Amino acid sequence: MRERLSDEIKMKKLICIFLAFTSFMFGCSINSGLAMGNISLVEEKAATQEVWATLVNETNNVSESVIVGCWDPTYWSGTGAPGHHDDFIKWGLRIKTAHPQFFTSINSSGDLIKPGRQDEKHQGTYSIDYQELIRATKEISDNNLLPTIGLFIHNFETVTGSALEKFFAKFSADLKKNRISKVVLIPAWDIQGEWPAWEEGATRDCYIDSTIFNKQMWKIKRARDNANADNIDLGIALAAGFDNKYLNKERESGQDYLEGLRACDIVGINYYPTKEKGPFAAFEDARKLWSALEGQKPVAFFEYSIETYDWINKKNIEWTNKDKIKFIKDSYKLLEEYLFVTQIHWWFIGKGSGARINYE
Repeated sequence: MRERLSDEIKMKKLICIFLAFTSFMFGCSINSGLAMGNISLVEEKAATQEVWATLVNETNNVSESVIVGCWDPTYWSGTGAPGHHDDFIKWGLRIKTAHPQFFTSINSSGDLIKPGRQDEKHQGTYSIDYQELIRATKEISDNNLLPTIGLFIHNFETVTGSALEKFFAKFSADLKKNRISKVVLIPAWDIQGEWPAWEEGATRDCYIDSTIFNKQMWKIKRARDNANADNIDLGIALAAGFDNKYLNKERESGQDYLEGLRACDIVGINYYPTKEKGPFAAFEDARKLWSALEGQKPVAFFEYSIETYDWINKKNIEWTNKDKIKFIKDSYKLLEEYLFVTQIHWWFIGKGSGARINYE
């Protein structure tokens, strides 16, 4: 009986030792996993910082003749906001222009009226009036940057020449009063595309019939010139795919808009290259536009960044930090070759869920 108890005691001791050893090893495994996870997070953060450092380095070493800019989401706030021009300057990016986008209507007196909500699809996001336009423009200029103002005219097709002339006269005078020497005004963009400018619901779709656009764009130029508003340059941004006839039901491509584009001081393309096509596709698209205009107009990428969604196959495009670094370097290398591309405005950079090229 005593021997059996002794054996039972020994067995319990062995079980306790086994359980203690197992617990110890399990704890080591967890700690090791956590440590590896922490290392992975540290490595990922370091790699992300390398991406931003690459963007800063390439921007700071680009030719002085190239204007590098950024999207300026003036009224976007919260955790998803990627950052504003003053953030980018603080983070070391040597930009020369900031580019917000708004929608407005111009009435017969030349005043800006908020178009507001139109329907469920067009909910009126970023509608502004004249005072908000001046405030946004001045804020950019106060940071010693060129204001590139995307001001989509909601009533582009019907606005009159006299209304436009009154607007330009007033805007030009207020720019001088605020000591703002120059503004680039973009009264429409993605003009071949049948989509709203952003998912939150802009006031209208971007598409403008080419015949109407060509006539109205010259009307805008004449109004600017008649108002002696030589401190306002005019620009238009096409959607990517200069030859693409499937961006609208009318099968109109960039070729159909050339007459109106000739009224601009600078023309542009909004391009988001996929990982498969890379920056080369964007610069070749810019070459097509430049050649179609006989090399008479400088070209800008008014929106430029990586594409994160495959719209044909309906799936996300995954970019590693290594991919992003290559994309940035390739883009700046092409700027050295395609000298007619004089501006590149980086879109969706910074922090928050809205950033595709992250600061950290």
